[in-house]
Amino acid sequence: MFPALARGEIVFLLVVLGFAAIVLGVALFLFDARRSGRIFVLLGLIGVVTLFVDSVFSAVLREEQRKAEVGQYRAQAEQLGLEARGLQARLSAEVNAHGQTRGELEQVKARRDEYKRELDDANARLSQLASDVKRLEIALAFEKEEHAQTKGANVRTKGERDATILALNEKLTKLDAELRAARERIQALEPGPCPTCAESDKDTDLRSKLDRGVTELLYRLRATVTPPTVIGRSGSYYSLVLIEPRDMGVEPKPFEYNAGRCSLTAGEKLFLDSLSEFTAKFIVKIHGRINYEFFVRGGADAREFKTQPSAKQYEELRVIKYLPRKEGTENTYHSEPKEYRLGKFLRNADLPNLRAACTAKLLREALMTLPSGAQSRISILEQVPKGLARAISPEIFLLISWPR
Repeated sequence: MFPALARGEIVFLLVVLGFAAIVLGVALFLFDARRSGRIFVLLGLIGVVTLFVDSVFSAVLREEQRKAEVGQYRAQAEQLGLEARGLQARLSAEVNAHGQTRGELEQVKARRDEYKRELDDANARLSQLASDVKRLEIALAFEKEEHAQTKGANVRTKGERDATILALNEKLTKLDAELRAARERIQALEPGPCPTCAESDKDTDLRSKLDRGVTELLYRLRATVTPPTVIGRSGSYYSLVLIEPRDMGVEPKPFEYNAGRCSLTAGEKLFLDSLSEFTAKFIVKIHGRINYEFFVRGGADAREFKTQPSAKQYEELRVIKYLPRKEGTENTYHSEPKEYRLGKFLRNADLPNLRAACTAKLLREALMTLPSGAQSRISILEQVPKGLARAISPEIFLLISWPR
């Protein structure tokens, strides 16, 4: 087996054999071996033609190879271009990042300088404070020295002071004895007491106190600027606000009605406690001597019941007597009462007068502790639902007919 030959080597071998065949054919032709010469010449021509064909094919193949190489180089160039653009983009990003980092670094440097200035200021203030402390220590030492000197002087004068106090006490005792003797002589010369005048003075003092306003732990009583006016009832109107009992430090808060009901959020017992406190401290001072009257007004916002509750629990208050509002006025009422009857179900329009009736019932219960005889009159003022959702508190007004 012959070793594998390269294509160029085979062509070269064929070319050599072709030329050799041509030379041999020409020689045979010259020596009259025409037949054999023609054969060798033909073989030589075949070799030459083979050489020509190979040359043409090799040229064409080399051209294709060059084109392929050019295409390869172009592809590589495009790839390199893409890589170059990617590197350029990365370089731009790095430059931007470097710019941002540099900006942040400048900010950090600025903050560092600012902190340094603040530290210098703090050190300066600290030095000033140290100087002030030192100056105060010197002043304190000086004050201590003066105090010690003054204390010595006080010890020396203590005996003199005690002697002076003793003398003054003796003079005071003598003056007290003379004053008692003078009072006895004055009382002997004065006429007998005037009970009516004393009561009148007490009433005047009480009225002045109420006009200024009274604030206690469980109630507030104030003269009303725009009081409800009942036709035919004259006197001074005062607004009574009952306060829920609270712990110390908690802001006081008036009693409020539960939403859609007549009961109170803090309960009836606490409400009665506040009423009893007010009765014991104030009403007992005028009961039976000065005419007074309570007016109670309830309230409700304009929201209607989604489902009307039964009015059965208010059976004892099914008929409510109230003073109707005068037509065209906001705060003026007729003195002749009217009756209001609850239906089978409770409506929002029933709430104001029903709440006033419940409050009036509690007020009557609190006033039952007063001495029998003169009775306290309590009237309900007509009210209708109005306004947005809000907390509703009982309104209690006290009318006092002070003596002239």
